[in-house]
Amino acid sequence: MIKLILECNSIDYDAYLNEVLQKAAEHPEMTGGIKLPKGTAAILSHLPKKAKNEMIAKAINSHTEAAIPRVQQLLYHVLGPVQIRSFHIDCGTLSKESVVMSSEIAHFDGNIYVDTILPRYYAEETAGRLFDGFNPPSYRLEDAQAFIKEQDEKNMQLLVAKSISSNKEYIIQMLENKVRGQGMDMDIRNLRVMVK
Repeated sequence: MIKLILECNSIDYDAYLNEVLQKAAEHPEMTGGIKLPKGTAAILSHLPKKAKNEMIAKAINSHTEAAIPRVQQLLYHVLGPVQIRSFHIDCGTLSKESVVMSSEIAHFDGNIYVDTILPRYYAEETAGRLFDGFNPPSYRLEDAQAFIKEQDEKNMQLLVAKSISSNKEYIIQMLENKVRGQGMDMDIRNLRVMVK
């Protein structure tokens, strides 16, 4: 199993929050039938970031089943199609405004990752870090892909994790751009990948 940990210095989701609150005003069923008072968005936008982060994290952590499809959609760009076993957000562990998101991946298709995701950022220059402890026939992309596909599930997961770690600067930039496209601004400090 792969676990992805995204460490963020800060997240600015005021625009996204305004959109959600506007939808909730139009569709009260989103808030369990509770009608939100006018000006809720303005009040929330004036909360300190730490308080806002904690409030949103608590809401997401208590309704992870609603958040998981969005997280799976975001992680599609990192691993391809995934099924998330668990997702959790912690606030303030790295700094006052920090947010740490942890996702345990129950399943992903290593062959899809190798065929479609890996070529987006694979470089022979960083392949030495990826294949440290392994002996592929060469660092050419085609040889690397074939070698990874030949591995058992555990080694394939390890190589996928190492490929993400070896190219995390590219992946962090890509994730920040994807999130920005959804109306949020995320300053990602680090991306960690673990294989259990």
